[in-house]
Amino acid sequence: MNERETVFEVIPGLLGVKTNSRMINFFKFGGIFLAEKAKNDLPIIVKYTVDESIKHYEKRTSSVIFHHYYGSYSENQLYYDRQIFGSLKYRLILRNLTERIPEIVVNKSYAKLPLKVNNILPPGLHLSDLAICKMLELGYLPLSAAALEFEGKAFVLIAPPETGKTVTVLKALKERPNVYTYMSEDMVITNGAEAISCPFTLSFRHHGSSRTFKEKFFNSLNKLSPIFNLVTEKASWPTDTYFIKSKICKKCKIDSIILLHRNMTGDKYFKQLDKKEAFNRVWNLNKYEFTYYRNPLLIAYSFLNPRSFSLKELEETERKLVKEFVNNNDTIEMTAENPEDFLLLLEQYMKGRS
Repeated sequence: MNERETVFEVIPGLLGVKTNSRMINFFKFGGIFLAEKAKNDLPIIVKYTVDESIKHYEKRTSSVIFHHYYGSYSENQLYYDRQIFGSLKYRLILRNLTERIPEIVVNKSYAKLPLKVNNILPPGLHLSDLAICKMLELGYLPLSAAALEFEGKAFVLIAPPETGKTVTVLKALKERPNVYTYMSEDMVITNGAEAISCPFTLSFRHHGSSRTFKEKFFNSLNKLSPIFNLVTEKASWPTDTYFIKSKICKKCKIDSIILLHRNMTGDKYFKQLDKKEAFNRVWNLNKYEFTYYRNPLLIAYSFLNPRSFSLKELEETERKLVKEFVNNNDTIEMTAENPEDFLLLLEQYMKGRS
């Protein structure tokens, strides 16, 4: 291993990132690596290397060009070489996608890309989709969700962005720190029966928990206009720089799936959903959040390697895992206008079941 490379555990017991960088912009599972260092024996490891020595790879007569990507049929390697402006070039190599430790190599200019522009995706998004593919292959389902542990069981909170997942977790941990244990505030991984913590994402900084002038300034810009989020939404500040310094529940059995729903009527209530409706909600929210199936890098690779890598088969696996997740657990819809009320509804639901 290169002396500068380290394996960081970003999802406890499941996912590690082997890298020579301390930050990966737009990596969904936590892009600043202050997590515990890990060994190479995690079930999933993805490698991310920043290497300025990447040179232009001459397109051989056997090379197949797929828009800005090129490679050869059945070759476990794909290249991206794009001139942006003047001497500015973005270069990327995808290696060993079908092996145990796939790798993305980028040059420094591409590593610093601060935003998503049309079909130019930050390397962190490519790495996220790579990790998601590996999870699905091993039977793990990523969810756009928060999770709290209560009395040894996980309550998984699923909702569209800006509905109240993070607000509910914040409120529970601030007001009832001895009752609830933190698991996740933005992403959860499940094997169908258990919730696995994804603790190093951080939407907290958008909800009044900013600690530095820089964070407060960026948050103020984001509130003025969503366009500022393109510049300020880079890698998340790590969770443990905020108030969550105590224990984290890394994995536990799921008690219930809680679908948060905001209305404009002022009504507050919860109800159980049937399996068909629950599946439809969870499936569509996953399609909105996880878009590996239309990642241009993975599409180009699948085009060149149709026998060894199939995005269609991964989507079918995801559908199967969502169905198992919903069938294995009760799904409760909680409706409120104010996201501050979701914790009250959750506690009413818990009390009614005890």
